[in-house]
Amino acid sequence: MKKLNLLLAAFLLWIVIPFRAQAQIVRKYDASAGAISKVAIASLEGDRIVTAVRDGGGNLKLIAWKVDAASKIFRKSDASDSAISEVSITDLKPNNRVVTAVRDDGGNLKVIAWDIDANGNISRKGDASAGAISQVSIASLTPNRVATAVRDSDGNLKVIAWDVDANGNISRKGDASAGAISSVSVAALTSNRVVTAVRDADGNLKVVVWDIDGDGKVARKADALAGFISDVALTRYGPNRCQTFVRDASGKLKVIDWAIDQNDKISRGGDASAGAITEVAAYKLITAARGGNGNLELIKWGQLLTLDPSNTASAGAISQVAIAGLSPVSFDANNMANRVVTAVRDGAGNLKLITWYSGLFPKVK
Repeated sequence: MKKLNLLLAAFLLWIVIPFRAQAQIVRKYDASAGAISKVAIASLEGDRIVTAVRDGGGNLKLIAWKVDAASKIFRKSDASDSAISEVSITDLKPNNRVVTAVRDDGGNLKVIAWDIDANGNISRKGDASAGAISQVSIASLTPNRVATAVRDSDGNLKVIAWDVDANGNISRKGDASAGAISSVSVAALTSNRVVTAVRDADGNLKVVVWDIDGDGKVARKADALAGFISDVALTRYGPNRCQTFVRDASGKLKVIDWAIDQNDKISRGGDASAGAITEVAAYKLITAARGGNGNLELIKWGQLLTLDPSNTASAGAISQVAIAGLSPVSFDANNMANRVVTAVRDGAGNLKLITWYSGLFPKVK
């Protein structure tokens, strides 16, 4: 009987092993809206998505979306504002609130708070303005504090802290500046520390760490350099780690891992490369890029920045790209997939959202 049981177990393993889970990215559903020329995206609790776009008339438009358990996308409502030329957005979890940072029709920075209720209705709250800018990125540190990183009127990097009260009123706190830049991305590491990734005056990647104290005072702490780039995205991966995703000197996608210790020292870790791109966005270790052929390309990187060819996916032609995360979906007790949603300007110039599963799936024989 014992020998029979061993033979049966071996037979079952022979059957099951070819069906073991493998990592891959699977496209699920999509939804479209009208013409856009800029796009940004944020996610709220309950698998709600908010896109912030520059619409066909050149104005800021917010659209609220709901993603169901099957990853189908439903448009809920929208709200519009005045003319803009640049846009970034961040969420204020667990509040049902997002904050947009835009370059307004006067060329100045404007920060606007928006509430999104359970039914997807959008209401505009307070706003505040600063000086002239040409680039902007925004990140949330706490449910009532955000930081903007901008290219100011002198072409320099400036980080500004803002507080958002319970009623959605926005007040400017401290700021600090660094040298000349031509591109910028910002992410919050903790409730009092942010990191910026920029293309500096020499065209090189520079990573800068900033502390923001309880009163909102901003202090530059440390920086580190890498090689020539022409586009950059930045993601937080824990309180003392981040990754930069860049278009390098050869026009290819490169991801670089960075560690920031408690004394704000920045240490460069590993890096890895993929194919040609023209622009890039990122969520955790997933990149959404416009590939060399003009199409949307998704890559999920391993924690050691390994690249599995099966963990990639493509879609049609795009000219703008943004990405956000959704809650995971579980297939069984041991098999869970992460979910993301990409927001792009498609080949026709319209907004398109696509949901994706990124994780483990049954491996067929």
